Amino acid sequence: MMIYKFEKEPGNRKSAAGNFDVVHGVHLALTLVIVSLVVACSSDNALDPVTNDKPNPPAAPSGDDLRVIGFPLELSSFATDPERDSIWLTFHWGDGAETATALGASGDTLSAVHSYSTLGSYRVYVTATDQSGNLSDSSDQLRVAIVEPRPTRPTAPDGPDTLSLGEIRFFTSQARDPFGDSLRLIFYWGDNDSSVTAFLADGNLFSAGHAYYDSGAYEVSVLAVDGEGRVSEYSATKTVNIANRAPAK
Repeated sequence: MMIYKFEKEPGNRKSAAGNFDVVHGVHLALTLVIVSLVVACSSDNALDPVTNDKPNPPAAPSGDDLRVIGFPLELSSFATDPERDSIWLTFHWGDGAETATALGASGDTLSAVHSYSTLGSYRVYVTATDQSGNLSDSSDQLRVAIVEPRPTRPTAPDGPDTLSLGEIRFFTSQARDPFGDSLRLIFYWGDNDSSVTAFLADGNLFSAGHAYYDSGAYEVSVLAVDGEGRVSEYSATKTVNIANRAPAK
């Protein structure tokens, strides 16, 4: 800090003028002292440059586990910001399209909707942008399989590999419906016979029993049908061997 001292030169002015010079000098000295103090304080308390970090990577997108071509698919995610800034999310759908959400608070769950026009498998990820324009790293990806609007292909029938002649055993399979409709399964036993189950809610495990009366190897497969009559693909087959013997007593 710099302090200036002003003194009146002796004998060069009258008393009134001298008094004026003394007052003026004191005022100027006080002004310089205050300015010096302000400069010193500003220098001592200078702040580091303010930084604004980018948002944290969003959570992997989540949503419906069945995705149908031409129908809206809604996915959600969230992200946080180190400074608690408001953010928006951008969903990258894997087919060249992107959807940006409205601005939300840090940590809010935000959603976006998209429809696919082509069957296939897509990898969806999300990025976050804060209100200052800082862009996050990408989220983990979600694999999206776009399917036709019909029941999914049933699982391969599950049951015994070997049966005796006339022995009744049960086999199970499962399918899903993209609209959540009830389903029924048709078991084709490979001997020109079939069994049709009752309608059950989407996602249930279906079961049907059958007995063979001729020895040999048979290919068992399953088909799913929904309440509107839409039919799935055939399941993978299961080979069942029928021994040339009656079941044990």
